[in-house]
Amino acid sequence: MLAVAPGGRKGYGAVTPAPLVSADEPHPRAGAIAAMSFPVDRTGPPLIGVRGWLLLLCVILTVISPLVVLAGSARPLHHVLVGGMTARQAVAILADVLARFAVAGYGVYAGYRLWAIRPGAVATAKLYFALKLCFAVVWPWLFLEIVNVASNRIFLIGWIGGIIGAFILFVVWYFYLLKSRRVANTYFGAA
Repeated sequence: MLAVAPGGRKGYGAVTPAPLVSADEPHPRAGAIAAMSFPVDRTGPPLIGVRGWLLLLCVILTVISPLVVLAGSARPLHHVLVGGMTARQAVAILADVLARFAVAGYGVYAGYRLWAIRPGAVATAKLYFALKLCFAVVWPWLFLEIVNVASNRIFLIGWIGGIIGAFILFVVWYFYLLKSRRVANTYFGAA
């Protein structure tokens, strides 16, 4: 039903719909609508299991990190095999590669424990990120001492970049493991 706008003019903008019910009366179906309302579950599915960010962390620890270490070790090992360096430098490079594989191996162990929902897995993963940060800070300095070369600007920039990257990884994943509801629910409150 259409009503004529105030002023009695017809035409564009002059016609407005008439209200079906006055403002003083309740809607005729208001009671039926209220009776049909259901409680809304705003929590969603329970945050349990290795999914989402936790699954990404497990994949990073068990697959991506070892592949990155493997790819990064190819060039230094090639230089050792080809030669053209002192025995001390060759030993230092082999020690560097072995140390990187050891850290990555511990990451695989931590990722497996998280993925398999083992007791103490969260503490193992936190320790891994702390060790990785310490490794990024200390190991390049030890490497320079072993090789006995003067530090150059490129090495220093790489060292600082490694420290910043390890620090960001540490902060992001450590606090994820500490504050995540999924981690707390999956590992029985271990944080």
